[in-house]
Amino acid sequence: MQPEEIKKAIENGVEAAVKNLELGRMKKAVDETMEEGMDATRRALKRGRRNAEDLVETAEYQIKQHPLPALGIMFGVGLGLGAVIGLLTVRNGRH
Repeated sequence: MQPEEIKKAIENGVEAAVKNLELGRMKKAVDETMEEGMDATRRALKRGRRNAEDLVETAEYQIKQHPLPALGIMFGVGLGLGAVIGLLTVRNGRH
């Protein structure tokens, strides 16, 4: 090999090594970002589950403390949903 070819080969090798190092750093940054995102998602799911459990416990407590108003509210909600479903069914039947 001639000196120019050796010099060019060394430059190409150095350039490849630098790019490989940069890719390694980029991969590490992406991996860290993904891990942080997964941790945040896990925390959000746990928080959501706890909030849902608290909501259910609160609803159970309120129903036990005030059974007749709770029954009336549920009857009203059921009647309203039934009316809405009935109207949608009739409207879709005409078209």
